[in-house]
Amino acid sequence: MIDYIKKNLKLLFIVLAGFVFLMITILPSGSRFCYQGQCGIFFWGANGHDGIWHLSLISTAFKQFPFIIPIYKNGLLAGYNYLMDFSLYLLTLLGFSPQFLFFKLVPIVWFIGFCYFLILLGRKITNNVTFISWLLFFSFFGSSFTFLLPLYHNGSIWGASSLVSMQSGQALTNIQFALSLVGLLIIFYILKTKKLNYIWICVLGFLLLLNLGLKFYGGFVSAASIYIFLFLEHSESKDKFKLKLIINTVAKYAVLTLFVVLAVVMFYDPFHS
Repeated sequence: MIDYIKKNLKLLFIVLAGFVFLMITILPSGSRFCYQGQCGIFFWGANGHDGIWHLSLISTAFKQFPFIIPIYKNGLLAGYNYLMDFSLYLLTLLGFSPQFLFFKLVPIVWFIGFCYFLILLGRKITNNVTFISWLLFFSFFGSSFTFLLPLYHNGSIWGASSLVSMQSGQALTNIQFALSLVGLLIIFYILKTKKLNYIWICVLGFLLLLNLGLKFYGGFVSAASIYIFLFLEHSESKDKFKLKLIINTVAKYAVLTLFVVLAVVMFYDPFHS
């Protein structure tokens, strides 16, 4: 993958520009900073709320079982996609600080994985450098340009982030969502390149479980994509009315659904939340 990018310098330019553009929303947070004579740990934008929430989960929620919610005394953590926070808690046991893991390591690892699987999937769709370039460009910089509305009405784009939340340039303001995109790319790659026998169905089911554990709507989109793909694959088969093929398709749905149910029970605790 590195050689492929090196051979196509415009890809390298887009990747580097995308790295800088995405990282400015996350890397400064969690570091010491002084402003107008006051010094402390700096949190940028949404991380003034979300980042502190995740740091508190990583630091306190998983030190006992059942897991606790940091903001309510004796409250239990339920109905929440805590997979990322729990994984980072385990890494803190190796001596890493929550701030370093959440604001520095995870974003960089995410960017590498996102670029790798985006290019890998793109080359399977159309192995054309121009196509890959546009795929990377819109994945990094795509926006609805709704920030033009406050600019027109108020003469400033200040506060426009509430209008353009969860668009490409702000993906890392919600790291769980960003991580679920990598899972979604892997799912798309498998659907594009593999014959869906039961081994690959189990792999897809496991990816569904992970994405549901990372972000509910990331998992929902992942599940919908696989379920629709299986439906279309069956409906386009010449033998779609044969009992054997119908049973095979239903069995695949059943395996996937087991993983979904397991994820819902593990992370969303429908019996208590």
